[in-house]
Amino acid sequence: MSVKLQRFAILLVGIIGVFTGVIIVLLINLAVFTRTAVFSKEKLAPPREAIMLQDSFIAVADLVSPAVVNISTEQILKYRYYGYDFDDFFDRFFDSPFRKPKEKYYKRQGLGTGMIVSADGFILTNNHVVADVNKIKVVFADKSEFEAKLLAVDKAHDLALVKIKPKSKLSKVLLGNSEKVRVGEWSIAIGNPFGYDHTVTAGIVSAKGRLYQSADGAEMPNLIQTDAAINPGNSGGPLVNISGEVIGINTFIVSTSGSYSGIGFAVPINEAGKLLKEIPGLEKTEAQNTERQKPGTTVNASRNGQEFDTLGLKISILDESKISKYRTPVKAGLVITRVKEGSYADIAGLLEGDVILEIDKKPAATLEDYFAAVKNSSLKEGLLFVISRQGAAYYVIISRPE
Repeated sequence: MSVKLQRFAILLVGIIGVFTGVIIVLLINLAVFTRTAVFSKEKLAPPREAIMLQDSFIAVADLVSPAVVNISTEQILKYRYYGYDFDDFFDRFFDSPFRKPKEKYYKRQGLGTGMIVSADGFILTNNHVVADVNKIKVVFADKSEFEAKLLAVDKAHDLALVKIKPKSKLSKVLLGNSEKVRVGEWSIAIGNPFGYDHTVTAGIVSAKGRLYQSADGAEMPNLIQTDAAINPGNSGGPLVNISGEVIGINTFIVSTSGSYSGIGFAVPINEAGKLLKEIPGLEKTEAQNTERQKPGTTVNASRNGQEFDTLGLKISILDESKISKYRTPVKAGLVITRVKEGSYADIAGLLEGDVILEIDKKPAATLEDYFAAVKNSSLKEGLLFVISRQGAAYYVIISRPE
C-alpha cells in the first residue's frame, strides 16, 4: 500500500471515529435530557369536579363495604351408581339379579354476597345463593365467620333473609327508594365476584323495568339493568347510588361467556319489603314511609322531628347513634333522617344523612333554631342551607317553584 493510501485510510478512520463519538455523545445527552424532562414534570392537577367525583366513589366504598359480607354455602348431594365395592366380591363373578344400587355423597360449595340490613345480624341476599343448602357461612371483611340460619324467602323475586348472632352491633346498609332511580344515574356494585371479596365496580343505571324470562319460562319483572361489572359471586350484593343508598340486589347477568359483558340485573330494593317486614324493629325504608302528597302540602311539624315539616324533612338531634349510622365527622347539630319524595327538599337535592350546618347564614344547632329559620323565611326568595355530606360542605337552595 502506498503512503498516500495509508494516509487516506488513517484520515478516514479518524473521521469515522469523530462522527461516531459525536453521535454517541448526542445520544447520551438526548437520553439524559429526555429522562430529566420526564422526571422533572410536576404531577397533574385534575379538575376539581374530577376529584369530587373520585372522592364520592371512595366515600361510597367506605360507607357500604363494612355492611357487605361474603356468603359461603355447602350442599350435600347424593347419587346412585351400580359399580362394585369390596363387599360385592362375589357379584363380580356372579351377576346377581339382586344387586342393589350404591349411594355416595359429595359436597358442593357455593359463593355469593349478602348485605347487613339490621345491626343485630339480619342479612339480605338472593334465594338462589342459599336455596337447598345444608350450611350457610357468613364471612366478614376481617375474616371473622358466623354460621347463618335461613329465615324467609321470596322466590318470586329471588330474595332470601338469613340471620347470624353477632357478638356486637354491626354496620348496616342504608336502604334507598328504587322508585326514584333514574336511567343514567351512577350505580355501584359491591360483592364477591369469583371469590375476590369486597370488590367495588361502577357504572350507570342502563334501564328500568326490565322483564327477564328464563329458559324454563319463569319471569322476573321490574328489574334494574346496569353496566357496572357483575360476575358470578356478586349475587345478593348491593347495588347502590352515589349517595351510598341501596337501590337494588344484584341477581344475575346476561352473557355468552358466563362473565361480565355489560348487562347485569338487580332486583329493586323496594321489592324486598315482604322480607324486611320479618325483621323486628327495623326502620322502614323511605319508600314505605312516603305520606304521597303534592309538593307544598302542609303537614304538622313536631318539635321532636318525628314528622315531615313543610319542606318535606324529618330532622333529629345528632347523637352517637346517628353519627355512627351516617358516618359523619360532624359531632353536634341536626341531621336529616328522612326526605319526603316530591317535596321541596327532595327537589332541591337534600338527602338522608345530610347534617345541617347553617340556614340562611345562621347556625342551626338546635331544633328551635331550625324551625324558627324555616318559619321566618320565604320559600319564594329561597332558603339557603349549608350542609355536610360525608365530610364535604355543600350549598343547597330550597325554593318554591313559580
